[in-house]
Order: sequence, then structure tokens, then C-alpha cells
Amino acid sequence: PTVSLANHGWYDTNEKHREHVRLGVAAAVCDPDGRILLTRRAARMRSFPHAWVVPGGGLDDGEGLVDCVVREVREETGVVIDSCSVEPICLWESCYPTSGDDCISAGTGITAHYLVVYCLAKTEEKDLSKLQNQVVLDEQETDLALWLSPSEFARTLDHPLGGTDIGSLVVSGASASDASGEVALKDLCGIYPRGAEMKGIAQGSIFMLEELLQSTSKGGSTACSTFQ
Repeated sequence: PTVSLANHGWYDTNEKHREHVRLGVAAAVCDPDGRILLTRRAARMRSFPHAWVVPGGGLDDGEGLVDCVVREVREETGVVIDSCSVEPICLWESCYPTSGDDCISAGTGITAHYLVVYCLAKTEEKDLSKLQNQVVLDEQETDLALWLSPSEFARTLDHPLGGTDIGSLVVSGASASDASGEVALKDLCGIYPRGAEMKGIAQGSIFMLEELLQSTSKGGSTACSTFQ
């Protein structure tokens, strides 16, 4: 959206809205079987409400990247990871709203602008029920969480428009008690925000997961060894 805003002359007349890029991190917490922890951002969030993402956030003053990864995962999900397991995967520029037209129609410009360092972080627990029990969400930021396997992620890529019933996943979180405790896998299909209900996984998280798949297929070390 930055290019689109510049082309529309946004910065010529809206100096006070000139955005400042912050540094952030996001973590693909991976178990020994290759499942990745995804969270759904709460509806109250000012940026990316209802988006499925990997946990993460901005660096505090003086904080290192690895320390930020450990802190954000713990604060948002309750999961404790070993700092020695943290490895960088890729970089992603994240903007919200996600298009220049949306920035202009809202009259806000870009309200959140980050350079995100996506990292891999590993947990040694492989029992799915124990993994689910480890999750204690910060309900101010996230309302659901799930562990997504490589094959389930591949199914979301095969059905980018959703619609088709491709199974369901057990979720953790406050909203899970209001329904069946499951979420339809089709709700994760496509790039957020898909449709009026804003379904899908955030594009940066999709890019990172695809990088994991690609790295593994090439025999790279910066990936969960079973994420294939």
C-alpha cells in the first residue's frame, strides 16, 4: 500500500499520518511432528482482526530478537520455548490496511507498518493433547489457537477460496467453549482478509510457512525436519 498511497498523493496532504516502520518478530513454534502453532487475532484488534497468524509482536526498547520471540510466544500463548532453538527464516514487510485503496477509504493511511523477522522455534513435546493443554491465550490479543500439520496446511493451499469441506481442527481458546471446540479447516484457506467474514491466514504467515516447506524440500536446515 505504500506505493499506492504515494501514487495517489497521500503523503502530500497527510503529513501527520506518515508512518514509521517498526521492527517485529513472529515465531513458527514447531513440534517434532512438524505441527505449527497458529493463533487467531481477536476481533477487537486494530490491525488484522480475525486473521490466523503465528504469534509475534514488536520489540521493546533494548530488547534482542530472540528474547522478543520467547517473550511474545509466552505472553500470547503461554507456551515456553527454548531460546537456543530460535532460528531466522525470512523477512516480511507487513502493512495494515493491506491495500492502498483500503487505507484511503478509511482515511487513516497505514495504521500498522512492521518489518517482521520470521523465526523458527521448537518444542520437544509431540503429544497433541499435551500441546493443546499448554496453550493459555492472552484473550486481549488472541481468541483461538490450533496446531496445524504440514498436510493440513497443504490442503489450505489447494483450496484458496474455501467453500469445500476439507476437515476440521481442535482449537484452544475462549471461543472454543462457545461451539464445538473445533474450527473448519476451510476457514484458514486463502489469504486474509478473504470474504466479508475476513477468513484466511495472514499473507506473511503463509509466505513463511511456504519458505519452511521449500527449505525442507531442498534439504535446508532452517526448518522443522518433518515439515514436508
